[in-house]
Amino acid sequence: MAGTTTPTVLAVDLGTGGPKTALVSLDGTVIEAVHRRVEPRVRADGSATQDPASWWDAVADGTRALVAAHPDAVAALAAVAVTGQWGSTV
Repeated sequence: MAGTTTPTVLAVDLGTGGPKTALVSLDGTVIEAVHRRVEPRVRADGSATQDPASWWDAVADGTRALVAAHPDAVAALAAVAVTGQWGSTV
């Protein structure tokens, strides 16, 4: 995607299996997406948690990979969007 001027979005999905990070153009084209697994800790009562620092590290690592692979798309970055299950972040 060399020389792009199409605005892009850095999209982050804080899913239960770990963050998924992507660069997406405004027309909906996924330029690239990466997933970094964050293992849940499941207790005997069935509840599960994930380490917030591991989530942050995974988001940062995925973002660094996208920035390195797609500097032109990053230069056209117009927004950052973050989504996830509300229960995943409580």
